[in-house]
Amino acid sequence: MLKPLLHVLLWVVLPFQVFAQNTNSAKPLTLAFYHPWYGTSWGSAGKFYQWDSFKFPDRYSPERIKENGQRDIASADYPLFGLYDNGDPEIVRWHFRLAKAAGIDGFLCSWWKLGGPNELWDWQFALFENVLLPIAAEENFKIAVIDECAHYIKNYDQLVNRAVTWLPRYAKHPGYLKIDGQPVWFIYQVWNDWLTAEQATRYVATVEKEAGDVFWIWDKLKTTSIAEPPGAKMLSYPGWLDVKGIDCFGTYSYVGHWRDTNAAHIAQLYTGYADEMRAAGKKVALPAVPGHDNTAVHPEPFIIPRENGHTFKNFLAALDAAKPDIALICSWNEWLETTQVEPSRGWDDPYLYLKIIAEWRGKEWKTPPLPPKTSLDPKR
Repeated sequence: MLKPLLHVLLWVVLPFQVFAQNTNSAKPLTLAFYHPWYGTSWGSAGKFYQWDSFKFPDRYSPERIKENGQRDIASADYPLFGLYDNGDPEIVRWHFRLAKAAGIDGFLCSWWKLGGPNELWDWQFALFENVLLPIAAEENFKIAVIDECAHYIKNYDQLVNRAVTWLPRYAKHPGYLKIDGQPVWFIYQVWNDWLTAEQATRYVATVEKEAGDVFWIWDKLKTTSIAEPPGAKMLSYPGWLDVKGIDCFGTYSYVGHWRDTNAAHIAQLYTGYADEMRAAGKKVALPAVPGHDNTAVHPEPFIIPRENGHTFKNFLAALDAAKPDIALICSWNEWLETTQVEPSRGWDDPYLYLKIIAEWRGKEWKTPPLPPKTSLDPKR
């Protein structure tokens, strides 16, 4: 029962291979996607949230302890500190301190607020305002919203209502992220399915009338296969670059559509997209992905091997080539799809990916202290 904890507390840092970089070139603003939806039976949630599988609820059970002493969670990895509850202020504080140590400038927080009551999302929504924002201010860290409902809940009126209701309130908070003096609002994966460029123009104008100027980042980047190298083309969709008010275009990730992780191919793809955005007077945000394994949540899963950090380094090299305005780390803690850079027990060096980011940002890595033992699983 003590072995996992001893692994956490007694782990010795191994030599780290330096990631080659041009230390004379400035790196872009670096943000990571953060998922504040994890709950535990001993934490503020009073039950397990998102540590099991929403797709296969009978396949994984965090109530069950496996032979290796770890809980049976829906992920190909396992958190260094064990299962945690995002309502625990010390866990959130630790995450912010880890991110700052790596040179990450802020988090874009997955944010759900549906039209009707929902136990999980109402709990997560309250955490953003009552836990995440206050601790961000205390830690001199910044967070902003990524509105995922824009993709999953195709309702224009609800899209407007969420922003006009909450953005003015959040924008005044010292922990909320601003770019060019404007509060950031990220619209997740609105491609060519339901929202038109004309609606987006009206949406931006309506929200800014209530909230003032907003720094908009819109996820309008998708890939399609082509015959020529690099084998894919990023789509921005006609008419969208003419939408006034949208400051920046980018994406959460493209790996759902194209899985080539060759550094030169990614760089070619990214550079072409960045050039298109800048020619239209827009800023660009591009992702870096450490790997992917969605076996726990998809009936036809796909795996992008991490290659001990090599895959992630390929993406960072592509960012250096494309020079986006914003680098997007995908993700901090999406354990269900196993794209996280948060420290994991499954790696020889639990802090591997944070050290890679720190080296890329030109920072000397210094490991922050672990959260207090009061945040540990009481049954561990």
